[in-house]
Amino acid sequence: QDQIKHILQDVSCLMDLSIEHINRLRGVTEAPFAIDKFQVSMADYCEWLSILGDDIRGIELDGQRQRLVFKECPGAMHEIAVDVVREFLLQPLRDRLNAVTQSHHSLMGSKMTLLYNGHDSSFKLPDASLKHSESDPPIVVLEDAFAETTRDLINDARRWLAGGS
Repeated sequence: QDQIKHILQDVSCLMDLSIEHINRLRGVTEAPFAIDKFQVSMADYCEWLSILGDDIRGIELDGQRQRLVFKECPGAMHEIAVDVVREFLLQPLRDRLNAVTQSHHSLMGSKMTLLYNGHDSSFKLPDASLKHSESDPPIVVLEDAFAETTRDLINDARRWLAGGS
């Protein structure tokens, strides 16, 4: 915690949080943690993402608590498991849905998704997902447990079920 406070000493708002800060924070711990030093609105979070890019993986907005949450960094086994499930389950499912419905469904990687229904103003990163369109919530979400505890995985599933529709 002291190292995290030290890294954030010159950060007074979200717009002050740079890639350099993020990399230094990731170097301190791979465990999940939240930043409660300043409040983060959905508008600020979206603006910050547009500046730094949507490639920032594992940093989510907890809209209820108005804070950033750094998720645990995935390892090699996590990535392998996600790739296997994507290739052997999600791709065939997408192809079948496209054929049956005559519409276009897309596979998404770790793409920010806005949650609703009690999770308003929260963004969530799935490990992989299947969507009908870019703006719709995912119709299939993959959450891999290699980088999370069972409790965290269950909580993620609850957030998707409650906030994805």
